[in-house]
Amino acid sequence: MSDHRQEIEGLMQCPDDWDAIFPDITAVTDAWHKMDWYYCHQKFCFRGDEQAVIRAMAESDESVFDRSGIDWREVRDNIAFRRADALNEYCMRAHKIAKITYLSPSYNGKHYIGSDEKEIVRRSLKNRSVSLFLEDYEPDRLKNGFAQWMINYFNDSTFYDDPNSVNQFEDYISANDESGALYGHVRSKVWRSIFGQHNTRIAFEVAYPVGFKAGKELDHICFDIEMSSKTLHAYPISKQEAVSIMGGEDEVVMNKPIWW
Repeated sequence: MSDHRQEIEGLMQCPDDWDAIFPDITAVTDAWHKMDWYYCHQKFCFRGDEQAVIRAMAESDESVFDRSGIDWREVRDNIAFRRADALNEYCMRAHKIAKITYLSPSYNGKHYIGSDEKEIVRRSLKNRSVSLFLEDYEPDRLKNGFAQWMINYFNDSTFYDDPNSVNQFEDYISANDESGALYGHVRSKVWRSIFGQHNTRIAFEVAYPVGFKAGKELDHICFDIEMSSKTLHAYPISKQEAVSIMGGEDEVVMNKPIWW
């Protein structure tokens, strides 16, 4: 490996080990690691050769390091100089996801009572404003469920109009920059809301009933993400509630039943 390549790859090392955070779901880590980390870097690069290097690394194009005519020392020094700005931007975006604590329904006792189904139905009829889970999901199951939703909703870590798109990093930039063609796409908006808002909710369908509300079965789940405290808690909801949260029936995707 050439010295300049080794130095630049070292500078571009992501501060979060996403494979360790989500060891069972590697498909989702590219968007949080490669895409968003490199996106934050390219925002502060003004020279064309720096942009070209970062784009090539984001797209796993190793040939960039064989190109002549690039002043590698200058590229290295400029990337190093602006790393602090990129890191600060990243900490306001994908890094938040790395720090989320997933709270079991029993944590605050509101959506799980630890009883049999008959008692859960009775309690849900008595207090019609609160939904109750049939099961107390452990934090790891919630974490994997969230990652699985990301994969399902964003189509294997992407959310492009064109399924045949090969320029993934350019599409990612387009979805996050106001001047981009994909910026107004509904799934681009959902992606940005996860990073940008203090509180956001997502909802999805599961393959079988997971809870009750007012005596009625529920087969949809809401993840309520509070970014100020970096916590996620879940509760069962109806299809109508899920459609309202996600902004349309087409946005309520099915989560793979393995996690539920």
